Amino acid sequence: MVQEASDLTSGEEYTTPPSPNLQDSANMAQFLVKQKLSSEHDTEICVTSCHELDVHENLPKFMKSVQENTIGLAAAYDQKCRVLRLALSSPTEALVVTLVAKHDRWNGMRKQAKHQACIEAKTSALQCLLNNPAIVKAALRMDKLAASIFLDHRMTIASAKDLLSAGDGPRHSLAALMSVLEGYVPIRKRTVIDMFIKDDSGANGVRETALQAWAAYYATTHPHMALRLEQMSSIDTSTIELHVMAPLAKLIRVADQVLSFKPSRVKHEIKHEQNLETGEILITSQRYKTKVSRTAANQNVEVTFEHGGKRTTSKTRTAEVHGRVAVLCAAEETKGSLVRVETVGRGGPSPAEIMKSDLLLRALHDPDFLISHPFVEALWFPRRKAKNVAKLKVKSEPLPPVDISYDGPLNDSQRAATEAILSRDQSKRVVLVHGPPGTGKTTVIAAAVTSVMASRDRNATVWLVAQSNVAVKNIAEKLASVDFFDFTILVSTGFHFDWHEHLYEKVERNVITSEDLPDDILQAEHMLPTSRVILCTLSMLSNRRLSPITSLVPLRTVIFDEASQIEIGDYLAMMLQFRSTLQKMVFIGDDKQLEPHLSQDIFGMESVFDKSHLRENALFLDTQYRMPLAIATCISENVYKGRLKSLDVNFDTSCCRFVDVASGTDNPQGSSRINKQEVAAILTLSKRFFHQKKSFRIITPYDAQRTLLENALKEAGLPWEDMCFNIDSFQGNEDDYILVSVVRTQRLGFLSDHRRVNVMLTRCKKGMVICTHRGFIEGPARPTLISKLVESLGDSAWVAEQELEAAQIFDKIHDT
Repeated sequence: MVQEASDLTSGEEYTTPPSPNLQDSANMAQFLVKQKLSSEHDTEICVTSCHELDVHENLPKFMKSVQENTIGLAAAYDQKCRVLRLALSSPTEALVVTLVAKHDRWNGMRKQAKHQACIEAKTSALQCLLNNPAIVKAALRMDKLAASIFLDHRMTIASAKDLLSAGDGPRHSLAALMSVLEGYVPIRKRTVIDMFIKDDSGANGVRETALQAWAAYYATTHPHMALRLEQMSSIDTSTIELHVMAPLAKLIRVADQVLSFKPSRVKHEIKHEQNLETGEILITSQRYKTKVSRTAANQNVEVTFEHGGKRTTSKTRTAEVHGRVAVLCAAEETKGSLVRVETVGRGGPSPAEIMKSDLLLRALHDPDFLISHPFVEALWFPRRKAKNVAKLKVKSEPLPPVDISYDGPLNDSQRAATEAILSRDQSKRVVLVHGPPGTGKTTVIAAAVTSVMASRDRNATVWLVAQSNVAVKNIAEKLASVDFFDFTILVSTGFHFDWHEHLYEKVERNVITSEDLPDDILQAEHMLPTSRVILCTLSMLSNRRLSPITSLVPLRTVIFDEASQIEIGDYLAMMLQFRSTLQKMVFIGDDKQLEPHLSQDIFGMESVFDKSHLRENALFLDTQYRMPLAIATCISENVYKGRLKSLDVNFDTSCCRFVDVASGTDNPQGSSRINKQEVAAILTLSKRFFHQKKSFRIITPYDAQRTLLENALKEAGLPWEDMCFNIDSFQGNEDDYILVSVVRTQRLGFLSDHRRVNVMLTRCKKGMVICTHRGFIEGPARPTLISKLVESLGDSAWVAEQELEAAQIFDKIHDT
């Protein structure tokens, strides 16, 4: 058994949910089930289902049926990817064990020590089997299974084989799965999809888990698979040190949970162009977020037509996708008007997610491959840091020092951050810069880039990487603003073509789309004759066609913007892929603003700012240049402990107004929320601002409200493109004036998220108008940051909704 550790689990109280299946809840049940993979086999499997406490009574009988010292394994997981049941299979028998949660052992509780000792005694037979090196254990996705039984049940496993690694084609593909299971006997493709890659709303039942374990065993009997498995190295988590296995298993768990949160149904906002003569359907997507994409193996597109007052839904798939335009294969019924298009089925992993998964699997086979990397060590294993820091690849002669070479002004904190980025000191190979809103994070990046390029080190390169394409574009525009144009932006064709070309107008000559990436280093030299500065998203670094560029411009210094929004495991792929050239990693962000996506749903998801040994050495940018002083003072006191200074000395409370939309109520719309009265108030303000030629943007926390606002602007004949944003998509952006629709009038909802509210309140340069309900702000929302802002401004900040037609509200707003 693994030794005790208090930091191995998510920290959540883990309880096995009640199952609707009587077989699952009984202490023991037996039944026969026929395999469904192939029509040429008539195999019946005897399934025994038991509780973990009874496994010692049932295991001997199961072991008598084992042949060739090989068993198949499968697990049933809950919606948080935690193991509920473990199935073991031989040629004719399957034993499905309902496992007992061990959360009290993980979190240090010892109230039930005697009971836990009893459980351990009775389940030791199962652990002994899993750790028995003489018994080969085979499973599809053995990495997930091994990590999960470790995290959830303190179990380790030896002689474990990952079947998908022995398949033909990429490990996560349907082709690999089919090749593993098929052998010389045809199998049903639809059955494979339903058994292994369908979208589950909950855990598999006993029957399904038993069949999956039997399929895993069946795969090992194919002669070609048996040979591949024999040649493949095994996973043995019983030999991995606890302090290594714990974060490794956690990384695997978080990656699996991210995949599980991908939507299983997406409603597309489209315009129906026409039905083609071939029966195919031509449509145009209206929003990038809900665009029609190529369908995966387990996905289909449901199209609903209305004809004569009757609606008919048919299933089809995408034939082609080019930018906004998609061609759908012919559907059964296409008469009438197309009223709905939805993609059904969860999408597969992205190239970046596949690369990370493969690397984590490799780390289970060979942990030293992971922990010997100096930057992995610096981020995850600080106690080992001194051991491998010398392994960083550096030249035999000292590199020439790099002095700051930047024509713009830098305050003391910006200068300190820039010097740390330029430092060649071994102790500064990893640098964190904490930059609150408006403190000039892109200024620091620009200063570092121009300084490196002006230095005597002609081999120096800088890669500027962010989570979002918009953040990358913002960095490019900052470089252009200081007359530095010798950089290249790599952007996904899917993001750029037909959707966002307009974002790159200022730097279009520096853009290379993924479709146009060079095929070899000669082409790369032609396309990037002098550039040693590359800008791209983190996901772009996983593009397999990137190698000619990385050969010509190796990753040496990498600066990550928006680092507080990046899940720390997402750095793994690039660190390991470019380990031979990587010399410095700089993380710039603000852990008081947006956190990694899904952090509130996935317990234990972290950014680099959540690592205390890194966070305590972060350099703080202490002066903001964006917000009016009245807003900045409240933010400094309530978010940044009074450390954030402002250049502005004019404390003018008229820079922010709260409109009391007393008639407004928030209502659900799908999984989002709307407030129609606030839309009307925002529209009135927008008309005024437009005619006064004020530069402004509209932000709201809810996507349904964003759509209503955008449609209202469109119907009123006002500019509407790139005017309305979700809070989550507007971090890093700013405008002279910001109009905010809070939406909520009853429960706090997003207002309880201090970080998102901080983003919402810190986007304006001159003024902000917030549409909300006064009774709500002064009642249920009183503990929130938005309430603290209105308190700091005083009662005069409020304006009744009926006053919006009067011009004085705009006269009060600070405009210089």
